[in-house]
Amino acid sequence: MRFSASAVDIATGIEILVDLIRKAGAGPEGGIPEILIVAPPPIGSIDPIEEPCWTGALQKSLQLPVQYARIANSTNATL
Repeated sequence: MRFSASAVDIATGIEILVDLIRKAGAGPEGGIPEILIVAPPPIGSIDPIEEPCWTGALQKSLQLPVQYARIANSTNATL
C-alpha cells in the first residue's frame, strides 16, 4: 500500500529489469545472460502496529508468483 503498486505493477518492473539485463551485454563474452526470476515468499504475520502500512500485502504477495510466471513466459526467462 505504501507505494501504491499492484502485483501487476511489480511484475512489470521485473519485466523492465529483464529487458535492461538483456541489453547490458553482461553475460558470458558480452552476450545475453541467463535470467532467473524468483518470487518472494508470501508475507507472514505482521506486527499490528505496522499493519496499516501493509494493508493488502498478503493478497498481493500471493499474486506475485502468477504474475512473475507470466513475465518469465513472455521474456523466456527461467522461473
